[in-house]
Amino acid sequence: MTVTISKEQIEKEIDAVLPSDKDGVVVELPQEWVDSFNSKSRSESPSSIVSFLQCPLRWFVDRHAPFERIKSPTRWTVLGTFVHRVLEVFYSEPANMRSQELLMETYEYALELLEKFDIEDGLIDKSLAEDYKITLDTDKYGKSSVQKYMRSRSREIVEGYLDNFEPDPEEIEVISNETWVRGEINGVKVQGKIDRVVPDDEDGEIIDDYKTGKTVGITPNFNGPRVFEKTLIPAGIYAWLRMEMTRNELLPSKVTSVRLLYIGASPEPESVDILVNDNTIERVRSLISAITLEMDAMVNQDKEILAIPAPTSGDRRGYCEYCPILKDCPAWTKSESLDDIVANTSVLKR
Repeated sequence: MTVTISKEQIEKEIDAVLPSDKDGVVVELPQEWVDSFNSKSRSESPSSIVSFLQCPLRWFVDRHAPFERIKSPTRWTVLGTFVHRVLEVFYSEPANMRSQELLMETYEYALELLEKFDIEDGLIDKSLAEDYKITLDTDKYGKSSVQKYMRSRSREIVEGYLDNFEPDPEEIEVISNETWVRGEINGVKVQGKIDRVVPDDEDGEIIDDYKTGKTVGITPNFNGPRVFEKTLIPAGIYAWLRMEMTRNELLPSKVTSVRLLYIGASPEPESVDILVNDNTIERVRSLISAITLEMDAMVNQDKEILAIPAPTSGDRRGYCEYCPILKDCPAWTKSESLDDIVANTSVLKR
């Protein structure tokens, strides 16, 4: 039996998650950025919502600043997209055809197409091919290093996937595969793509989310509801959107858990389960409502944006490492304005 949580408790939990001035540097937003934000319909994704919680400035530049988004794919993002695509194609096959042999055949063919930038038959799409090209040209270790990494690491993940998670893939019932889910809150569209939905042992559904990184991104001893941990928030959003989209149907979805399948984790792949109940959905809905209102207030009331530096990890700068505006960011340069960012991106303005 689920005990209903109070509105006051949820509000207290949300306050602990939202970005705070004490966490970073507050700078004035250029009026051009404010005007751009208000000139078009708003849309956010699970990843952009997490980006806002990590650093509102990074979120704004990636999503809403009045210049073309600066594309900065890496070998890791290309790897993740590629492996997701292989598994999508594999689980689109009839259950009785799925086998280890078919998975590896699909993988080998997809890798061949990727290395040739061949998008003709649709297995590799244009965006993935373009990201791979950019990565080959920009990776600091060079083209051959990226190629070797992609070949060895992708094979390692795909070969170990069935053994570690689903040794009998022909027995897996797939309700949906790489499916978009959408909703709207406070006039803001929220949408994302669910990797896979499968039935649970009762009448509910399990959402599967593939993770290809080497580390299991769960914060030790997180002090709060698990669904409010930044790396787990997308899982809650997927569950909320899935149930929101189907609530008026004859048989609405009842998501009972989200499984984060860390298929590339080292030394061993593992699964992290996020249980979903009515309190989970209410927490997520309330959180997204609060975040979208905070986004609007930051831009239209305060007309200021917050730049939050990531905690450093050795010689790396956490989530800031691949930020396209890192060298001009006020959180690192201690600047009191965004003038350098505006100047250095002006050539990309629409």
